[in-house]
Amino acid sequence: SEDIWAAVFSLQSLPPFANLCVDIDALPDTWHGWFKKDHPEKADLPAGYQHISPLQKILLVRAMRLDRLKYAFADYVERVLGARFAKDNVFSMLQVYRQSSPTTPVLFLTFEGFDLIKELDSIVRRRYSVPSAERIATLSMGQGQENAAEQLIDRGTRSGVWVLLQNVHVVPEWLDHIVRKMAEFEYAHPDFRLFLTADPGSMTNPARLPLEIVENSVKISFEPPSSLKMMLSKTWTDFEGSSFEEEVDEAIVQIIFRLCLFHSVVTHRASFGTIGWNSAYAFNASDLMHSADTLKAMIDNEVLPSFFNELQYLLSKVLYGGHITNEWDQRICDAYVEFIFGEHTFSSEQTMNTVPLNKCADLEDYDQLVETVSEAQLQLFLGMNKNASIQLLRQDTDELISALRAASGPPDTISLDTKASSAHDTLLELSDQLPINFAIKDIEEKACDHPGPFNNLIVQECERMNCLLVCIRQSLALLKKALDGTINMSHEMESLLQSLQAHTIPVAWAKLSHESARSLGPWFIDLLHRIEHLNRWTDEMRMPLSIWISGLFNPQALLTAIRQSNAAEAKTTLDQICVVIRPTGLDWDLQEPATTGVYVHGMYLDGAAWEKVAGNLTDQTPGELYPRLPVMLITTVGTDSETSPDDLECPVFYTSRRGFHAVCTVQLRKPADPLPETSFVSVKGSSVARVEKSNDLSCQHNKYKWAMLGIAALLSV
Repeated sequence: SEDIWAAVFSLQSLPPFANLCVDIDALPDTWHGWFKKDHPEKADLPAGYQHISPLQKILLVRAMRLDRLKYAFADYVERVLGARFAKDNVFSMLQVYRQSSPTTPVLFLTFEGFDLIKELDSIVRRRYSVPSAERIATLSMGQGQENAAEQLIDRGTRSGVWVLLQNVHVVPEWLDHIVRKMAEFEYAHPDFRLFLTADPGSMTNPARLPLEIVENSVKISFEPPSSLKMMLSKTWTDFEGSSFEEEVDEAIVQIIFRLCLFHSVVTHRASFGTIGWNSAYAFNASDLMHSADTLKAMIDNEVLPSFFNELQYLLSKVLYGGHITNEWDQRICDAYVEFIFGEHTFSSEQTMNTVPLNKCADLEDYDQLVETVSEAQLQLFLGMNKNASIQLLRQDTDELISALRAASGPPDTISLDTKASSAHDTLLELSDQLPINFAIKDIEEKACDHPGPFNNLIVQECERMNCLLVCIRQSLALLKKALDGTINMSHEMESLLQSLQAHTIPVAWAKLSHESARSLGPWFIDLLHRIEHLNRWTDEMRMPLSIWISGLFNPQALLTAIRQSNAAEAKTTLDQICVVIRPTGLDWDLQEPATTGVYVHGMYLDGAAWEKVAGNLTDQTPGELYPRLPVMLITTVGTDSETSPDDLECPVFYTSRRGFHAVCTVQLRKPADPLPETSFVSVKGSSVARVEKSNDLSCQHNKYKWAMLGIAALLSV
């Protein structure tokens, strides 16, 4: 990709990589083989680079395989410092307690849904032989809770009660009070302990968590389970199903396990970022407990005739769906509920990806199933592809690099003159390439000769582009004067200087720009392409054969213009028609305009790929994260028109960050379900049973696959 080649080109400034681009071009197959390896950080490099240092290998992995960078770091730490520094320690709350003291608070960095009280309860019962409620005073911090928290701390220092303040990062201004009180803890009761919980991201932000607390406390970091198997194991182990344990019916055990499986899936999906859920949701253990209570109430009240329908509705729309505010996420949740809790899943002959869910008769059988089931088997329920894992690793890498930058602080070793010189070079380069403003009056005169909604659109786009160009030009000119010493450096200029040094889009430019997740260089190149596209359009005020929809500031305005034009031709009102966007089999370099509708291009797929010959969705190739969609055709239909059941309506977002609101939707054809094979062999223990393939829920999975993938179209990658 362009980003990888840009990173590789930058590496050539270092001595070991001076001829890297030439060497890759000379041995493309060898380098491609290394690039495609599952663990390139451990594999031997191609000839000529096998003897570079471990740190230099990290730089190469950073440039070419960003998703494997954190593993390269771990491998480097293990080589240099030893294996014990690269492996997680086994957590022991007893050991944490022994390290604490009345004067040393314990700071827990926890993930959503972690139950710290349960962990503390075991220590309380062991030391004091009483329930935790009698020894631990708990308070969840928020606005208005500051006085109550101070009273709890005062009570604890006098009586020896433990105090647990949760989510202290949400009241950063008040934390200075804790810092002052910590100076008085040396006179506290010897049994007193102060426990704090905070978001992991607050560790690197002194504005949210004072350094005095971080430096003078025992710090414990909890991370959510890194795999679905670990999540299921934790959920099943923590689940308090005691109310079902006596004379429990086999069918009820199946539902309980499915409940834990469903909770594990929706919770683990959040770790995939926006491709998991478009918006962030706080699914936690209380959702599971409430679902179990609801299940028990339904059984006690003998809600049998409509049991499955009511259970699905409560889970999808209330107990878990109550968190969801996005219609596309609701579709994913509905698919999970129907797949895991549908009536068809409880047939005695059914298996899921050879996982014998219905072959377990009691809780002990499911304990064994949780222990033996593989991660690959569980992936059927999650429904995410391999590229989602790659995106997750890249996301983790970005967070790791950001944390390292924040922890290291500004590069004081680099002189101000050097930093200013680097920014000055970038400033001059951008200024030289910046084109002149659009002549709006001339464009408006041309538009008057050919009135219509599309010409109004191009005028608005040029006006917005001019605002951005003026902002860039003026801010760069002022910064140049400040660097030359002609004027004083203002706060806005300092912010611009820092952005140029970090190669990020300056805040003032981003406010006027199109939405983008790119760094400064690729963003500026994209800006020049947008200006070129507008220039071609305004030269003769003739609409392009295909409009670069992702090159517009306001793509919705184009859809409105199409509706206005078509409504005028059909002599109808706007509220009676809507736009429909479908892929064509055409490439982006068109030769003829559309006979009906408007061609657009510039969309990419996230979560799936497009099979151009067959004209339907298909699975992505591992490593190709955002395959390009072909030219799309925008037409209009009546609002009462029905969509085909073979089509999947997918949201269109500006970037991979997605968000709550979609730009529009596209209709993508789903492939036909494959015909089931005659039979397969399912193994449970030492017995072998021959089962019809149509009974395997892998076939049912195809019905929900495309919804569970979280597919969306993107305008910028």
